[in-house]
Amino acid sequence: MNREDAIDQMLTHCKEACEVAGLTIVWSNVQANQPTDVDWAQPYIRHVTGPQRGFTARGKRRYRQTGIVWIKIHTLSGDGTTNHVPITQKVLDYFQKLRISNISYVNIRAVEDKAHGQFFVTDFMADFSYDVFN
Repeated sequence: MNREDAIDQMLTHCKEACEVAGLTIVWSNVQANQPTDVDWAQPYIRHVTGPQRGFTARGKRRYRQTGIVWIKIHTLSGDGTTNHVPITQKVLDYFQKLRISNISYVNIRAVEDKAHGQFFVTDFMADFSYDVFN
């Protein structure tokens, strides 16, 4: 697996998790106005340095790529902030139940932020890892 394929796969996981939760996706690389009347999310993939883990039988180098999948979940506050809990739980459930051999997700969690204007923001985070062979 190469880095670009891994990023595509992780962004697909983010998209599917948000769709299950009923969230509109706002991609960070697209200039667009943020929604004002629907629950929405903005996913990010952040890599950290990938150290070499060894060599394969064919002499290729094996690197472990790690980082964090981060989804900023914005839910309309309305009369309170209780609607963010079931929405965030659906995203958590999606990643906790996801079984895939190429990318591992661990430390799956959500951290409540605070109200920002008419939205309550919750940060979903999961540490990821996958191997690249060069």
